[in-house]
Parts: sequence; C-alpha cells; structure tokens
Amino acid sequence: MKHTEDEIRDHLADNLDLIEPGLVLIKKEQILKNDKGAKGFLDIFCRTADDKYLIIEVKISNESARDAIQELYKYNVLLRQNILMKDTEIRMMVASTKWHELLVPFSEFVRTSPYDCIGIRLELGQNGLTTSTSRIELAPKDKPRRISRRHFIWEYNSEAKAKDAKDVIAKYMQDAGLQDFVLIIMAISSRHDPVTHLVYFAQQELTLDRYMDLIRTRFSQEIVAEFEDYIRDFNEEEDKISEAADKVWEVKKGDESIITDSTGVQISHPEKAKFWFYSDNSTSVEVFRFGRFNELNITDDMLIKEIIGEDGTSFYNGDVTAQVESKTEMTALQATADNLFYFNSVWRAAVRDLCDYAVKTAADSIRMRAFSNDDILRTVAGLFIGYPDYMPVMVFEIRRNDEVERIFGIIEWDGRKPDFKQVLKEYFDNNSFQYFMLRHFGNHRTLNEDLMAEMGLVYVLTREGDDGQIPVRVKPSCIEDVRSYKFQPITAFLKTNSNFMENLIQMFLKHEQEFMQLYKGKETMLMFFEAKLEGLKDVPEDKELIYWSGDIERCDVCQQDMILAHFMVDCAIVPGGLWGCICAKCFDQIGGKIGCGSGQLYEKDEVGWRLVAGSCTEQDEK
Repeated sequence: MKHTEDEIRDHLADNLDLIEPGLVLIKKEQILKNDKGAKGFLDIFCRTADDKYLIIEVKISNESARDAIQELYKYNVLLRQNILMKDTEIRMMVASTKWHELLVPFSEFVRTSPYDCIGIRLELGQNGLTTSTSRIELAPKDKPRRISRRHFIWEYNSEAKAKDAKDVIAKYMQDAGLQDFVLIIMAISSRHDPVTHLVYFAQQELTLDRYMDLIRTRFSQEIVAEFEDYIRDFNEEEDKISEAADKVWEVKKGDESIITDSTGVQISHPEKAKFWFYSDNSTSVEVFRFGRFNELNITDDMLIKEIIGEDGTSFYNGDVTAQVESKTEMTALQATADNLFYFNSVWRAAVRDLCDYAVKTAADSIRMRAFSNDDILRTVAGLFIGYPDYMPVMVFEIRRNDEVERIFGIIEWDGRKPDFKQVLKEYFDNNSFQYFMLRHFGNHRTLNEDLMAEMGLVYVLTREGDDGQIPVRVKPSCIEDVRSYKFQPITAFLKTNSNFMENLIQMFLKHEQEFMQLYKGKETMLMFFEAKLEGLKDVPEDKELIYWSGDIERCDVCQQDMILAHFMVDCAIVPGGLWGCICAKCFDQIGGKIGCGSGQLYEKDEVGWRLVAGSCTEQDEK
C-alpha cells in the first residue's frame, strides 16, 4: 500500500518513539511567518528529552528530497524571527525514504552549517507506513587538492635516463592505485656530480580509508596487519595518513623496476623541496601531471608552491593571503596557522584574534608569512655562529585600502640563565645524541615550549613604531601596546649565556654534519677576510706587548660570535661616529682603515687580544 508524504508524516508524529525516545510533539505543519518572503511549514515540530526544539522534515521521493537543505536553512532563520531562539536551542532532522539524491548535499550541509542536524532513513512496512528508522552515515568527504607531505626523489646521471624513468615510475604508481600525482624532472647544478637530474614525485593526499583499501589490495594480510599495528600508536590522524601515503606504493620484493638505472634515491618533504625548487640547486624544472592534476587552471607555479608547502601543508613555512570577506580563504589561512603553530600556543591564538580583529575593523585582506621550526636549540645555535635562518618569525599584514598594518612574531628573553647540564639531564637523559634522535623523528617539537621556558625565551608580538619595534597585546577587537615590558632581545641571551652557548655549539659540532658545514662555511668566509688583515700587522718585535682589556664576545656590527675570529678591529663603525670592536668581514664591508686615529688591529693569542697594527707612536700622539 502506498501512502502520501502527509500520511507518513502524520504517522511519524503519532509515533515519535520510532525516531528517538522522549520526543514530545508541539505541532504538525507548524506555520512560520516570513515578512521577507514565503512563509514556512514545519512538517513536525517537537521538543526533545533535553528540552531543545527539533524540526523534522519528511521526504518520500528523490525529487522532494532535493528541496530539504534549502528548507532547513529557511526554517532556522524563521524560527529565530518568530520565536527568538538561539542556534544552540534548535536541532534539525531529515527523515526520508530516499537518499540517493539527498546524501551528498546533506552530508556537506552537516559538515559546514552551524546547526546540529542528523538524517534518518524511514523503513516502510507492507502497510506503507514507517516501521523503523536508522541513522544515516554521512557520505565520505572527498579531499580538496592537497599534496601529501610524503615526497620521493630518484637520482640520475643523464637527462635521457630521467625521462625514461618518468614513464616507468608513472606506470608503477598507477598500478599501485594512485591516479593523481606529479612527476617533475629537474636538472641540477654541476656541484652535485655525478647526479645531473632528479625525478621528483608528489601525490594527491587520499583519506586513510582509501589508502588502506589500496594497501589491502597490494599486500598480503600479514603485511597489512603489521602496518595497521604500526600506525595504531600514532595519535594524530594526519600522521597515520602520511605513513599510509608511503606504504601504498612501497616496493614489493621482486618488483624493483621502479628504481632501474637510478644512481640513488632520497625521501623528501615540503621543507626539503624548498631546497631544490627555490635555490640555485636546480637549473631547469619540467612538470608532468597525471590524473586530475591535468586541470588547466592548475599552473606549474601553483603546484610547486603547494609541493614546498606554502599552501599550509608545511610544518615550517607558510605564505597565505586571504580576502577578509571570503569565508573559505579565511578558513584556509587559519588552518595554515594551526598547522604551522601546532606547538606554539602564543602565535596560534594570536592569529585567530588577528583574524577577528581584521573582520571587526573592516579590513580588505590579510597576508600571513611565517617560519616556525619549533627547535629553539637549533635556533640559538644558528644565531650564535651568525646563521639566522633557523630563527622563527611571523609577519601578519592587515590591508585596508592602501594602508598596511603589520604585526610581527619574534622571540625574546626574560633574563633567566639556563644551565646546560641541567637541560641535558632533564630533557635528554644526559645523552646529547638523544636530541638528534628526537629531531630525526620530529619528536623534539613536543619539548620546544618547555625548553624555551627553561631558557627564559618567549614568543612575543610587536608592531612597527617610530623608534623600532613596540611590544603589543592582541585582542579580537583591538591591538594594545604593552606598557610594562620586561623582555630583552634574543641577542642579549646569546651574549649573557656564553658558557651555555659554547656547550651547545660543541654538541652540534659533535653530532651533526649539516651544522659542521655551516660552522666551517662561516669560518671559511671569515678566514677570507682575515687573510686581507694578515699583511697589515706592523708591530715591531721589540715593542712592548699591548692587550685589549676585557673580553670580546661578539662583533658590535653583525653580532657574530668572535669565538671563530682570529683578528678583531677597534675602529669607527661609521666615519666620524661611534667606535666598536668588529670582525674582519664587517671591517672590510665598511671600508675601515688601520692607523692611529682610524683603527687598531688585534690578533688573538693564548693570552687574549694583542695589538698588532695601528698603534700610535710618540710622534703621532704629538
């Protein structure tokens, strides 16, 4: 027997326990007045057991189901107008016999609307009326374009081999079930001999369920069980997805065709990709697209920007612009900040307040640029040897017409003096190598805020002022200057805690080749400029030795630690201006001179800094 929608509605209204226990009917066909358009008719209007209102919209065909979402939006607005309700007091429900047309838009409505809503399927008996109901499971959400953080590189010693490999790799990935990916052939500079070309692989990230389906297709039950057991211990869904992104195309024993003729391989990720794409390491780049990446509106520049993570997938780098009136762009910017500052509660909260501030002050657009490495030990070690690229920074620009308001995120020091041995004991079990092991697996980030607190270092916010940076406090509706400020620049930390820093530098030099190369690079550059000073020494052997009184820890111009220096010059930093103790590089750059009244050259020996040129004779002094 077939019944009309009204008959099924009336039967449901009389048997609300079929839907959920405790429902109390208020009215069927509740009329809602609308001064701005057509009035609304609520199919079933009732109260819930927890004293909220429930709207039930009943549908029995695919054609009528198409209107359900529009009606839900309309009813919510009219309820506020007619009954003065809050959104938190209203629940919504779609009860339908047909879900073929409705499932996808309903699922998106549930995910994106601010209202509580569920769907139920009506099962009809032989009498044509509802006999039971079941809750609808939302349709899986297809991911938007998002390149996985897990990349891979194959190395080749000729362009021909790289191009041949591109076709082999593409077929392999497609056979593994991956359809949307890019392969990039990159010619690299000669200093990487014998490697001349790379094939760079990056894939569209899938859901964990989709990856697991592909993994179960490719591998034995035993291997799948081992992998499921392995990722079970990961707390974050994103980490499980990343592991699955690698596993899905993992080379099976006996199927090594994918690495034919390669001279080597490398794992990669957005931070490493930036090294290859945004530097002089690559001399040409050719992008090959597969699957939905063939979309014409996706440019090569867009793909490369997404591969290096500037769209928000990088844990370290971000550069995102959003129009304030665009809900999706603002959501994407905040998602990028949440990703970048996951372990930085100060800047993460500040970005949300700054976004609210931009909206409330009618800004046009926002741009957020940031580097966040969550590694304070590496940051200060890099600064100590004159390498600032490890320093976290955020620049938040709010644009109104032609005016730009900028807020900066930096690190400063509260004056606390850390004990290196205590840090080593408390955080690394007295084993300095443990830090490097933690960093290898990314686990050092969880310690970062605690380490910063131990060292007296804090994340702060500033704005531009006439006399430099002014500390600020960000609120959702305003930005206030901080009147009582107790922090010092991070350079003061480096200068004051020289013993801590020397121990830290030795830890890095002992365990890490990358840092050793940076250290030697700075040392080599300094040696180049110091070689120019070597020939200027003119102190006679019989002259009394004169030493600089006191310690010299850093160059007064570039702030580089003088532990690397062999020479130091005491001279005018600007002509006719303030004098300072500077390194050979800065002396060369300012065009300084050695001589009485111009500058004195000092050389480091086992006693201290000894004067070797520029001393004044008695005649000069007259």
